[in-house]
Amino acid sequence: MSFEERLEELRSRVEGTQAVCIVAADGILVDSAGGEDVDLEAIAAEVVTQVRNLGDAERGLGVGPVREMAFRTERYTILLGSLPEGHYLVMVLSADVPQGRARFEVRRAPLVLEDEWL
Repeated sequence: MSFEERLEELRSRVEGTQAVCIVAADGILVDSAGGEDVDLEAIAAEVVTQVRNLGDAERGLGVGPVREMAFRTERYTILLGSLPEGHYLVMVLSADVPQGRARFEVRRAPLVLEDEWL
């Protein structure tokens, strides 16, 4: 199964998910599902910039690398989770959607996508 198929499956499991994507450490969009009304490339670049900023601060604080992040805007909730090889899973939800199931799926994503990394 391809990344796109797995991402679409992930998207279908969480009601209110507008898009799901895999982003490289440099902010480049690797693959995605959904996002017809979302500028995923811009979101990917901005979210990874924030991860880098936190990573710089982390070195000084000694709290460890970023595993998950959440941003909430007027229109969306954006969840980010770390994947192997410096990649990230980014899930864009409608702002009014409960986040519990989405957070579970973000944490589970490295296992679900594991076959694609090998």
